[in-house]
Amino acid sequence: MNPRRLDALIAGALFAGLTAETLTSSHLHGPVALNVLASAGASLPFAWRRVYPVAVVAVVITSAGLEAAFLTDFTDLTTALVVPLLAAYTLGEQLERRASYVALAATYVGAMAVEVIDHGLRPNEVVLIAFYLLAAWFVGRSLRARNALNQALREKTLRLDAEREETARAEVRAERARVARELHDVVAHGVSVMVVQAGGARRMVRADPERAREALDAIEASGRQALDEMRRLVGVMRPGEAEADRAPAPGLDRLDDLVTRAREAGLPVQVHVAGAPTRLTAGLDLAAYRVIQEALTNTIKHASAAQADVTIRYAPDAVELEVADDGHGEGKALPAGGHGLVGMRERVSMYGGELETGARAGGGYAVHARLPL
Repeated sequence: MNPRRLDALIAGALFAGLTAETLTSSHLHGPVALNVLASAGASLPFAWRRVYPVAVVAVVITSAGLEAAFLTDFTDLTTALVVPLLAAYTLGEQLERRASYVALAATYVGAMAVEVIDHGLRPNEVVLIAFYLLAAWFVGRSLRARNALNQALREKTLRLDAEREETARAEVRAERARVARELHDVVAHGVSVMVVQAGGARRMVRADPERAREALDAIEASGRQALDEMRRLVGVMRPGEAEADRAPAPGLDRLDDLVTRAREAGLPVQVHVAGAPTRLTAGLDLAAYRVIQEALTNTIKHASAAQADVTIRYAPDAVELEVADDGHGEGKALPAGGHGLVGMRERVSMYGGELETGARAGGGYAVHARLPL
């Protein structure tokens, strides 16, 4: 419930209780209308206790004193006991520590004045009133401290969420830049092949037109592949990147080396190939290799697996990759250059593929990627 609405309900209930007790009291003094007005002054202002705490407490204590002095004995009303307690609670909950000390002392003086007006000074009331007011004030202070702690935790959570999102975006940017550098090598390779083939075709165009035509066909195929990779490159290229490492880009033909390193790191790996292997473009071959590399790396670093299975399925229109583990065992981290799931998802989506990751029904974890051909 909205706090302001709750305060309004409390104030209304307090007003109803004070009014009913006042009008039915055997010690009713003065006009009924004035008694009702005094009851309203001692209760209804609590509806604004969160907005004007000091003013509200001043009004209700003053109204109680006026009713005690000129109308019905205020302290004879059972509901009237709530008024000073709620006032002290409000001061403890809404004010800063030093201001609440001063306001609580003034409230105590006011409550004692009402008691003196009604029944005169009674020593036991001096201690009891002080005890009850301090107890109510302490409850208010405790709630204020808890609310402040909850607010601090909420702000910290929001800040951590923002930092986590920024870290994820930074990882995506870094991974895209890395992929762009690798694709640069792929495109450069294709263009180099085209240059060599064009030179050969130029030399054979007269002596052997048929072989020259074959070279031109190869140039066309290489050009189409290079253009396809270049379109992907434009989508992920970022300026200001350092020179890329010029080592040849790996592919599925180097999967045995990757599996060997995984086994040396303490993870037994089995490789399964289904379907007739299809020649992949250089960029797609690199993406498939990186997905398997990142999946095995995550298995070794985080899954504590005792066994992993790598499955490559070749279909007419796609190649499917699956890395599954049993989630039991220990191993050392396998070096890799990507950023885990972020890197895999970026690579797969760049080629219009699909990536699924999650726990297996029988235990362990599985990474499944589908790369369209």
